[in-house]
Amino acid sequence: MTVLMCAHVLAFGSICAIQPLHPSAYLIPIPNNITVEDGTTDCSGVVEEKIDANEVRLGDEGYILRCGKDSCKITARTERGLFYGRQTLEQLKEAGVVQCCTIEDVPKMKMRALMLDLARLKEKHEYYYHIIDQLAKWKINTVFLHLTDHNGCALEFKSFPQLATRYAFSQEEMKRLIKYAEDRHVELIPEIESWGHARWITSVPELSDLAESKDKPGSLCPLNPRTWEVLGKIYRETAALFPSKYLHAGCDEASFGICDKCKAKVEKDGPDALVGEHLKRVCELVKSVGKTPMIWGDVLLTRRGSVDYVPKDSIICHWDYKADLSSEPVEFLRAKGFEVVGCPAIVWGSREILPMADTFDNVTNFAKIVLANNCLGMETTVWIPQRYIADTLYPALAHACELSWSGNARSRLDFMKAFARQFFGLDPSPEISQALLDVHSLSIKGYSKITNVADYARLVMEKGEDDSPPMPEVAEKARQIIGILRRTLSKVEKHREEFESLILAGEIRAYVEDRAVAVYEIVSLLRKAEKYSNEGKKNEAIMALKRAIELVEKLVPIDTDLSSRLTQAWNRWRYADDPKKTEAGDNLTGGFAKSGEFLRTTLARLNAAVRAVEKVGSVKAETILE
Repeated sequence: MTVLMCAHVLAFGSICAIQPLHPSAYLIPIPNNITVEDGTTDCSGVVEEKIDANEVRLGDEGYILRCGKDSCKITARTERGLFYGRQTLEQLKEAGVVQCCTIEDVPKMKMRALMLDLARLKEKHEYYYHIIDQLAKWKINTVFLHLTDHNGCALEFKSFPQLATRYAFSQEEMKRLIKYAEDRHVELIPEIESWGHARWITSVPELSDLAESKDKPGSLCPLNPRTWEVLGKIYRETAALFPSKYLHAGCDEASFGICDKCKAKVEKDGPDALVGEHLKRVCELVKSVGKTPMIWGDVLLTRRGSVDYVPKDSIICHWDYKADLSSEPVEFLRAKGFEVVGCPAIVWGSREILPMADTFDNVTNFAKIVLANNCLGMETTVWIPQRYIADTLYPALAHACELSWSGNARSRLDFMKAFARQFFGLDPSPEISQALLDVHSLSIKGYSKITNVADYARLVMEKGEDDSPPMPEVAEKARQIIGILRRTLSKVEKHREEFESLILAGEIRAYVEDRAVAVYEIVSLLRKAEKYSNEGKKNEAIMALKRAIELVEKLVPIDTDLSSRLTQAWNRWRYADDPKKTEAGDNLTGGFAKSGEFLRTTLARLNAAVRAVEKVGSVKAETILE
């Protein structure tokens, strides 16, 4: 498919002509069939809509959109199809002057889904309305709500009110969100963790006996009768609240065979029987409340002898976040007769700042596997919101939406050009489009280097290095990308805050690498200061300490600025008074808050060390970084 450059003015003496956009150069997702015709249009004329039950080839979600010079017509078999035709038409109106065209568009995947992790960080209610609007525009039809996990429970349960954690949705609030999504043809599917990731239940004192063991409170005991009593009540409330035909029961990353009953079961019947019987019972319990069960596939795939226990009308959600993932697990599950949903991720594990570049490959390759194996669809997951800046999601999110509807229909650079036009209102050069891709290479794996500089410095002091050494070449690359984005900022017409978040992400990565270089140098200077002081070389010791002070003084204002901007970005969609904002651990904003404290404390200790050397002539390097 030929994609032309953005609409622009060509001057020939006194004559100015508009070079119109090819419609596919703006649309996300790219239509599966588009025919360009003579003439141009701004799509502002009369719009006719028609439901035609005879257009069988369009299915339930397809549409035909004809955009002529003076009028447009949308034809579909269903209201949902008309809705998607309207989304395409609205995008073309935003584009301005485009070539007249006929679009016949049917999605490649039946289920096109995103999963949001409310359990680990419940964002403001308005965030979920905001993101549903954007997802509907990009033709996503399903959002999974990961409501429960070790870190909390984001929904009120009247049978167990003590489960709900801070900022949780009340049932009335959730009903309003469900209705809002329904009006945009987005189905909300609840996920209730029912085996592993269960501290949302077991941390409640009166339910702590449901844990597999005191040492492993993160998993429910499959052989405890109260497990099924509690899950049954929770499922019934969930089923009554959500109109979706599905209920996702989790069941990933479980520990089992630890308590006396489970250990005896494993010794008698083997681990596959314990796994299979638990998964079967979970699925049957979901069906008993009138829903189709969905479960994660990892435990089942690890214990493949358990597969035949699981009812074949259950849907297996297979997750694999590697860029070069294998198709074998999906092929295995399909051969066993299961419907499968492929589950890539755009944020997961130890990724920090923004979606990582390799997640684009993960989503692309998973989409190929889903389509090749005629799976139900794709659920792109977004885990652990406190690890990333909320407004950096959209390029990767739009990419996943496109692949779910259209498959891998165009190059990544052509996709990013269309994204830059549609989302930011830019007329993007190849340099800008490439920078919007390359900024994702600045995400980072590993915690201490970015979220706990105190531990990072202490490890360097103890071992002479950390598992994630400084990468000055990455800092330089980040500065180059940031430079392109900054020069472009004045031209951004839409979603300026989201664009600024990408710049902030780049600045953070550049600073993190600069800070790591500084930490290594500071540790070296502290060792020299200690050595010199032990040798009675007071002046040399003081000079080393003062050089360390200079390095820390350079870091403090940059750290303070970035921390302030991270806090502003957090406060846009997340609760300003959420304790998680400043928590240590796998938390970007909290990590910078702790970093600032550490640097200021280190600066004070360095100045005190100078005074101590002047008086008594000695210094202990380790005490400065305690």
